[in-house]
This record gives sequence, structure tokens and C-alpha cells, in this order.
Amino acid sequence: MNEVILAVDSGTHEAGLAIMEMRKDKPLLIDARQQRLKGSTLQRRLVSLEIALAGMIELYHPVAIALEDGFAGGFATATIGTAMGRAIVLLVAEHNGLKVFKYTPKEIKQTVAKGGASKKQVQDAVRMLTGQQLAEDAADAVAIGYTYWSKGGMAIAN
Repeated sequence: MNEVILAVDSGTHEAGLAIMEMRKDKPLLIDARQQRLKGSTLQRRLVSLEIALAGMIELYHPVAIALEDGFAGGFATATIGTAMGRAIVLLVAEHNGLKVFKYTPKEIKQTVAKGGASKKQVQDAVRMLTGQQLAEDAADAVAIGYTYWSKGGMAIAN
């Protein structure tokens, strides 16, 4: 069987989660979802993210997690929140013995949309690759998974 990975577009209100089987010709999308993180406080939403990740890991048994690294645009509070979401992903990966592969937004956009693409262009490219119309964060997670595949599972691994 080919390796299965969990690709994550982390956030503090919603997260994109994608399970993909890495095949020679192209990745196979098994599951993609835009996970609404429940809770009225940041702490509760971060726990909701942890629960969602743990559930995907328990159900699909991925061998690694692919993650967007280092987005630092926009408002400081949004950037800090995104970093907290990423920290939860790293924590869950460590608890489950999974390597984490990180890709910059530029690498991801270049992989799926061949250059500096907008969010909509990434969504459109993912739709062309998968044949499915996905919500924005789910499409971003799939784009991260395609980046993992295109680089042969290579990048900064922790």
C-alpha cells in the first residue's frame, strides 16, 4: 500500500484537513474537509483542532503531516492565532510519532498553480487536479498535500 499523509491548513476558527494517498502518478484524495473549530474561546477552538486531528489520525493512520509554514501577513492577532493552530498540529504530530513536512505559501502556490496565485486560483487548480469543488481551507490542505507529493515527501521535517 502507498503511504497516506495528512495535509493541514491550520487556523483558529476553521482548518482544512486532507487525507491523501501518495501514488506514483499523482496523489489520490481520500478525504478533504473544512473543519469548523467549535468553541467560544480560543482555548476551546484549539482543543477542537486537536480532537479533529486526532480523529483523522486514528481513522486513516497517516505516516506524516504536511503543513504550510510561516505565513506572516495580515493582522498580528491573526498571525499569532495561525501560529497557535500550527503549534497544535506539531504537538499532535509529536504525540503520534509523525514527521512534519513544512512548505512555504510560495512553494504551495508554485506547485498547484504555477506561480503567485490568489486563493481562488489555488481553489480552481485544486478543482482541476481532483475533479472536486472544495471549500477554501480544504482546497488549501489538498494543495499542501500535492506539494508534499511533488517534492517526494521532502522539505523541512521535524
